[in-house]
Amino acid sequence: MGIKVKKAEIEAFLRAHPHIEDPHLFDVGQNIGEWRITAFIGKGGSGEVYSAKHSDLGFIAAIKILSRDDRVAKDRFQREAQVFAENPMPVFPRFFGYGQINGRPYMVIELLEHLPLPSADRAVAQYLLKVCVGVGRLHSLGLVHRDIKPSNLYFPAGKPESAAIMDLGIARDTKGTMTVGSVPGTPDYMPPE
Repeated sequence: MGIKVKKAEIEAFLRAHPHIEDPHLFDVGQNIGEWRITAFIGKGGSGEVYSAKHSDLGFIAAIKILSRDDRVAKDRFQREAQVFAENPMPVFPRFFGYGQINGRPYMVIELLEHLPLPSADRAVAQYLLKVCVGVGRLHSLGLVHRDIKPSNLYFPAGKPESAAIMDLGIARDTKGTMTVGSVPGTPDYMPPE
């Protein structure tokens, strides 16, 4: 049984506590390699995501930067980048690069569109089929995602027939090279067992 908090209550709390911020590592206009940050998109459990424009070519991409500073998180982040780099296919974002800034690894990937879940029966079936194709591809690579949820499913721009699976940070390599110390995932999307 979770605690329900209304949006208005959260906003009132934040107004009453202006010293509480949601800081991020980089600001709009800063450069990361050949990329200039154009917007802060959001953050998750171990990283932050920005949109950025390539300084010479002018196209927009997403930059995902690891915000945690521990060996396990760095290994997972590098493995995720490696999976994207080695598997150019519609079920993953296109991979454009990998590097480090201020000791933090980052990857540059295709900026994908997050679409809402469909509601009509046929649309739900088509949506799930796309997701299953992506999950099947992960399994063929020897990976189990372990955190499939709507916020980790995206669509390449102009290609709504394809689903891209994001956030492989807690994926488990069935060969045993990626392990974690606790049960990973998002509780609302995990099986009860």
